[in-house]
Amino acid sequence: MSNQNDNRLRVLRCVGLMLVLVPLLIGAVSAATWYVDDGIDLDDSEYNTIANNNVFNNSDDGMDIEHSFNNTLINNTVCLNTESGIKLKNSSNNKIYNNNLIYNDEQPYADSNNNTWDNGLIIGGNYWGDHKCVGNPSNGSQPYYIGSNGIDHYPFEDPIGELPPLPPPVPKTGVWIDKTERLYTSETYIDHNQLYNFDIEWYVGVWDVKHLDNVIASCIGFDLPDKTVQDKPWADMVVNTMDEDGYTLLNVSIIPRKPSVSVGLNIWGDFIIYSCPPEFDGGKFLPDSRIAFHGDWEDLNQGQSYNFSILVDEPKEVMLWLETNGGGTEYSETLTFLVSELGSVTVAYDVPVKWDYMSTYPKCAQSITLEF
Repeated sequence: MSNQNDNRLRVLRCVGLMLVLVPLLIGAVSAATWYVDDGIDLDDSEYNTIANNNVFNNSDDGMDIEHSFNNTLINNTVCLNTESGIKLKNSSNNKIYNNNLIYNDEQPYADSNNNTWDNGLIIGGNYWGDHKCVGNPSNGSQPYYIGSNGIDHYPFEDPIGELPPLPPPVPKTGVWIDKTERLYTSETYIDHNQLYNFDIEWYVGVWDVKHLDNVIASCIGFDLPDKTVQDKPWADMVVNTMDEDGYTLLNVSIIPRKPSVSVGLNIWGDFIIYSCPPEFDGGKFLPDSRIAFHGDWEDLNQGQSYNFSILVDEPKEVMLWLETNGGGTEYSETLTFLVSELGSVTVAYDVPVKWDYMSTYPKCAQSITLEF
């Protein structure tokens, strides 16, 4: 760890490595100029022991274990990481015990149940800062569940060993204001130059509140579903259908007409085959007989046509949703948004807070639905 500007521990395709006595893996080395992702990365590795590390304040996961097998994580303190404390992805037969996990946004994450989160009744499992139990270790009657993919049968009531000095938990919250305009139509050509009646809804909320007391909020949770507004769509859309071997060939063309607009296209039906522009994420099949495409505003050009071809058995609905780039971060006691027609929304705390918020035109600011 000689380079003070990169003290992450990254292990790739290693076998039988012993990682011990790393004094401090901390994300905020030079907060003004540099940020890290994960504290410890272990990728494509086997038969390693990761022990006696302090992993604090990383902007992603504390310990990210991917495609790795038969490793042991023991006697680590993982604290105040923005995402998961310990993340196991596509990994199995790993042993995780006698670790302290404190104040991580998500303490553990695992997508497989083939890992072990304790070492039996005598040696026990881990200390979880968000779990109450009795005993060091506890007797098995108060287990800690790692979602549906693991169990620490014998968690600890108190931290294990002598903890290093822990930084205080950082208050944080998120605020969103969501204006949604929806146009339902059977027309197959949507023209940006025309005015349409959109139904308009407003939502305001606070989420992900941690380490805060005395919440003061006004005008939260209003809804105006019956109001309509004349507006122009932020994109043109042309939908053509034709019969092909007993199925429906659905051709969709989308042209963004405003800058910084991200585009989503959802189609309901039974799908045979499809093609989409390279600027869009490949089709994602969802459980409700739907295929979804997404194009980020950074990859799309105003005025350019993006063409999709989808072979569908009995198409039911096509929905175009549009969002504009916006939002930001602010440190203050109070955050106020101006909301047209409704005055303003104010959310306040009694200490300065890092606010992560969306603007008044966040995700799905417009949507256009064609029903077949």
